[in-house]
Amino acid sequence: MATTWSHNGWRREDGYAAQRAKLILHIEEVENRLADWQTQSAQGQSGARFQLEQYLSKLESKLRELDAALGLTPENADHASFVQVTPI
Repeated sequence: MATTWSHNGWRREDGYAAQRAKLILHIEEVENRLADWQTQSAQGQSGARFQLEQYLSKLESKLRELDAALGLTPENADHASFVQVTPI
């Protein structure tokens, strides 16, 4: 079954701050999908779940890269300037 994401277009945003904001939304929707699978124990989904966990790991790595590009450290990452994301 194909997965449809609402916020996977984060790369199309202008500037690192806007990309970061959209990427965080996408990470949250991936985490929500994984949380949905927590309640299911079907073995057929274990492979798909593993792939989704790997995908989440890559997204989190990219978030760290964007944080570094914006000069954000773990101490001040939660206090970044607010960037509004408008739907397309």
